[in-house]
Amino acid sequence: MADLKMKMLMNGRIYTADKENPYGDAMIIGGGKILWVGEQAERKDADRLERILRTENGERIDLSQAEIIDLKGRRVIPGFADVHMHPVMLADFRKKITVMPPEICSIRDLTEAIRERRSRQEAGQWIEGWGYDEQGLAEKRAPVRQDLDRGCSDSPVMIMRNCAHICSVNTMALKLAGIDRNTPDPPGGQIDRDRDGEPTGILRENARSMITAPLSAIWEIWDRGIIFPCTRLPRPGAFAKRPAYTTCGTILQTGRILRFRKKCWTAGGRFLRRALS
Repeated sequence: MADLKMKMLMNGRIYTADKENPYGDAMIIGGGKILWVGEQAERKDADRLERILRTENGERIDLSQAEIIDLKGRRVIPGFADVHMHPVMLADFRKKITVMPPEICSIRDLTEAIRERRSRQEAGQWIEGWGYDEQGLAEKRAPVRQDLDRGCSDSPVMIMRNCAHICSVNTMALKLAGIDRNTPDPPGGQIDRDRDGEPTGILRENARSMITAPLSAIWEIWDRGIIFPCTRLPRPGAFAKRPAYTTCGTILQTGRILRFRKKCWTAGGRFLRRALS
């Protein structure tokens, strides 16, 4: 007999999105799969369920030990996964330090990664990273400018948090942006400060826009990097049984970015046109 953890949901208002069987008030789940949806009255038809509730190997599924869950009239609907992606960001992130386990598990690891990146480029060139979450770092705190300075002090450093609403920068980046103890918080943003009123290097929301890497470096990254990810986007159905593509676009609708979009479209060829049609 199959060893499946069975659950029986009763007294519900279940919508299946199946034209032949759109509604039911009971559902049987086993092994992480929905095995049956219908009316509770049908469940009493033992012969019918006997035919339905069998494993892929044909073994009979035992319902005698199933967990009973009373929905008490609650609604049950199919799950909807609202997935999306940012191809331009994907291209950009390929050139940055990925601040995530297993490569980086602490601020010390981050400092070493910054030091290693600095050894491969000239002084004054921007060093960028993304993806840190203080709860995933051994120190359980966000990196501050002193941490980043230990990795590199002669080049500006900017590390984006995984939420993309907060970043940490080093002392040189603050100086280039003209941020010091006398700089007021911008509207809709916050400059974190220590007990003495000095910026810690952590910038939140609109304060992030005060740090601007040279545009020439950004365009160079996109020129060389955007084609690679666009030809390696996941195929339709890679993560879902019934994928639903809506549109492809970007908020930054400048002339240059629009030209990059056209370039991506051309580079992706038939695959992109098929995936996004």
